[in-house]
Amino acid sequence: MERFLGAKAVLVTVHAGWCTYCKQQAATMEDGLWQKYKDQGLQMLLISFQDEQGSSDRQKLLDYCCKNKADFHMTFTQSIDPNAAVTDQFFRPTEAGTPLNMLLDRRMRIRYKVEGVIPQSYILEGNIEGLLSED
Repeated sequence: MERFLGAKAVLVTVHAGWCTYCKQQAATMEDGLWQKYKDQGLQMLLISFQDEQGSSDRQKLLDYCCKNKADFHMTFTQSIDPNAAVTDQFFRPTEAGTPLNMLLDRRMRIRYKVEGVIPQSYILEGNIEGLLSED
C-alpha cells in the first residue's frame, strides 16, 4: 500500500474468481473507472483471494490474475492474497461479501465501502470525483 501513499484516491477491490458479480465488475473497471480517472489522481488495486475454482494456491492465483489482465485488458495494479491476510481484515460474517470495494483518501482512510454489487455506479463515481477534487 505504500506505493499508493499520496494518491488523491485509491479504489481497493477485493475479488474472488468464482464470484459472478466480481467478474462483471472486473470487466468494466479498466474503461469505466481507470481510464476515466487515472490522470486525475485515482489509483486502483484489485486483490484476488481465490481463483475460479475457489483455490487460494499462490501459483493458481497468479495465473488467474494474468488471465484477468489479458481478458479485461487491465493496466491498473493487481495483487493476490493467498493467505487471506488482507481479506480477513475487512470481511465480516454478516456482510454481503464479494466484491468488496473500498475507496481510500490520501491518508488511507476508508471514505466509502460497499460489499457485494455496487447498487449504482454513479454513487461510486461521485465519491471518487469528490475525493479527487479535495485539496
